[in-house]
Amino acid sequence: HEQFSTVFAVEHAVSSELLSSPFGEHSRTFHGIHDINTFWGWLDESLLKTIVIQEDSLGHTIPESEWGFFAQYDRLVGGVRMTQHRTIQQKCPYGPLRQQIFYCYPSKHHDVKPFGLPMCNNETEDVTQVVFGQVIHNASECYHPEDYVGYVNIGADEGFSKSSLTDKFTFWLDTDGDQDTIKKRVEYLIERQWIDRQTSSIDIEIDFYNGQLEPVLCTVLLKVHISRVGVFKPEIVTATVPVDPYHTNFGGKIFLEVVFLLFMLHFSWREWEDIRHQAQESGSVGEALKYHYITGKNTFGNMVDFIMIAGGFALYALWILGAFRLGFVREDLVNLGTHRPNATRLFSQDSRHYSEWKHYDEEIQSFSEDLSEAIYDWEVARALAASLVFVIVFRIFKLCNEVHALRNITMTVSMAMSKLVAFGLIVALLVAIFAGAGLLAYGPELEEFHTYPEAIITTLVVMSTGDDTVYNKMFEVDPILSSFWHWLLITIVWLVGLKIILCILVDAYAEAQERLKKEEEEEEMEQIEKNSSFTSGQPKNGKTGQILDPFQDGWQAQENQPVRERPTLSETQMKRISELKQKRQTVQAEQSTGEMPQQSRYSSTSVPNQGVHQGGESQVKERNSWGHPPRNSTRRSSSGQLALARQFSNMSAATSASPSPGPEPEF
Repeated sequence: HEQFSTVFAVEHAVSSELLSSPFGEHSRTFHGIHDINTFWGWLDESLLKTIVIQEDSLGHTIPESEWGFFAQYDRLVGGVRMTQHRTIQQKCPYGPLRQQIFYCYPSKHHDVKPFGLPMCNNETEDVTQVVFGQVIHNASECYHPEDYVGYVNIGADEGFSKSSLTDKFTFWLDTDGDQDTIKKRVEYLIERQWIDRQTSSIDIEIDFYNGQLEPVLCTVLLKVHISRVGVFKPEIVTATVPVDPYHTNFGGKIFLEVVFLLFMLHFSWREWEDIRHQAQESGSVGEALKYHYITGKNTFGNMVDFIMIAGGFALYALWILGAFRLGFVREDLVNLGTHRPNATRLFSQDSRHYSEWKHYDEEIQSFSEDLSEAIYDWEVARALAASLVFVIVFRIFKLCNEVHALRNITMTVSMAMSKLVAFGLIVALLVAIFAGAGLLAYGPELEEFHTYPEAIITTLVVMSTGDDTVYNKMFEVDPILSSFWHWLLITIVWLVGLKIILCILVDAYAEAQERLKKEEEEEEMEQIEKNSSFTSGQPKNGKTGQILDPFQDGWQAQENQPVRERPTLSETQMKRISELKQKRQTVQAEQSTGEMPQQSRYSSTSVPNQGVHQGGESQVKERNSWGHPPRNSTRRSSSGQLALARQFSNMSAATSASPSPGPEPEF
C-alpha cells in the first residue's frame, strides 16, 4: 500500500535542501543555531530564501503560478507555521543569589499569558537598531504599530496571544505572498521580541505535496529546543503519508486486504474452537480461558496466537481509520487550491477582504489538524505492523515445534530460556554498573555519558560492538580509568559472557536430545499397542468376553479355564519389544547398583495393586521402594500404555527367576 522508495526519496530531498542551505558570515546551517541572533539569521537568510523562490537565477521575477515550489517538484501547502512553547516566570525559590537573580523559568510549567513589547507612545524614548538593513524603532522598550499596518493583525495581537484557531502562540508566513510582506512580518516578530527567556521551544512546520511518482504529503517539523542553561538544540523531524493509498493497483490492494481479513477470521475461529472444547470439559468459559492462557501446557504459544489475532485486527482498524483521515486531507487540499482569495493579503480587520482571508486561514488550520491526525494514525500502524513481525517470529517458533526435524532446536531454546533469562539479569546489572561509572567519570565532559540513559546506550554499544570511538574520547579525558573501563567490559562480555551462553545452549541441547529420545520410544510403544487386536487394551475370556486382570490371573492358561484372546503382533514388533525389554533391564540393573535405592517405574520388583476395571477403564498404581507412587502412573485402559509395559516387565522377571524358563509368551 505504500512505496517506501518514494517516501525515502521525498524526505531525503526535502531535508537535505533545508539542512544544507548556509547563512551568515561563517556559512552556518540549521544545526549551527546557538542563540537568538543566529536563529533569526537562519530564518531570513536560509529558510525563507530556500522555500520562497520568486526570482530565477538571473534575478527576473517568475510568474505567480510558479511561486510556492520547492526543489523543483514539491509544492508548499499552507505556508510556514511557527509555534512557540513558553514557560512561566516566577521568583527563584532557592539559592544564595535569589535576590540578585530575581526570576527563574521552570521548564515544567507552561505559560498562557500574552507577552511581547507594548505599543509606543509619545513619551517613550526613541531607541533604534538595524535589522536586515532596515531601522527598527524602540526595539528594547516598545514598538510602533504604524510600521506594520496591513502586514500584521495588530488588533488580535497576532503571534503574541493565543490564536483562536490553534489555542497556541502561532504565527503564519504565507509563502505564496510577496517577499516584502513576509520580511515585514518577520521584522515584526523581532521588534516585539517574540523569543525571550520564557521561550522553551520553537516549532516550524512546513508541508510539501509531491505528485510526480505517487501522490504523497511530506511534513517537515524544524524544532529548536532552548534548555534552561542557554543551549539551543536544533532538530528536524519528517513524516510522509500517501494522499491516496489506492491510487495505483486498486484491485491488487483490495485483494490483499480481503485475504488478510479472511486469514485473521480463520485464525480467530480456530482459537475459539480450542477454547470452546476446553469450556465443555471444564464447564466454564472462565476456567477454559485460564487454562488456555495461564495454567495450561502451551500457554506461551496460545498467548502468541492471541497477541497476533488482537494485533492483526487492531492493524486493520487503524488502516481503515487512516484511510478515512486521508480522505479528509484530500478534501482539504482541494479547498486550499480553490478557495484562496485573489485579493492582496491585508491583515487589518478593517480590510474589505479580511473575512475571506480569515476563512482561508481556518481551512489551512483544518488541513494541518487533519494531516497531523492522519500522520499519527499512519505512524502507529507502521509501528504495530513492525511489532507484529516479531510476533510472527514467535509463531513460526511454535510451528517449528510441531515439525519433528526442528523440535530439537525449539526444545533446546525453550529449555535454555530460564538460564538465559537469569544470565540476562546479570548482564543488565553489569551494564547498569558500568554506565554509572561512566556517568560519574565522564558525564561532565562527554555527551555520550552526560545523562544516565545516554550512558546506558553507550555502554550497550561498546559491549555489543567493541567500537573504540567512545574509548578514544574517554582516553583524552582520563587514560588510566578509560582503559580499565573499556577493556574490563570487553573482557567480561566477549571472553566470559559469550562462553557462558554457549555452555548453556550446549547443555540444553544435550538435555533436549535425551528427552526427544525418550519421547520417541514412548510414541513407538503407543503405536505398537494401537496396532494390536485388543479392543479394550486388556485380555478377555474367549467364551464370556469378560475382561481379565493379567496381574491377578497370570498369562499361562490353567486347566479347566477358557483360553484368552491374545494380541497379534508382527515379527518386527516382537523384535522391537525384545529390544525395549533389554533396555529396561539394563536401566534397572544400573539403578540397583547405584547409591539411590530407587527403582525404575518399569522395575520387575515393583508390586502393582489390583486394577479396578469399570466401563473399559483401568487405574493401576504402583509404589517404588520409597513408598511414593511415580508420576504419570494413572492411565486409561483404552491406550494400555503403562499396563502393557508392566506386563513385559513382569514376564521378564518371571522367566529370569524360573530355573527352567518356558517359552516366550506369544504376543
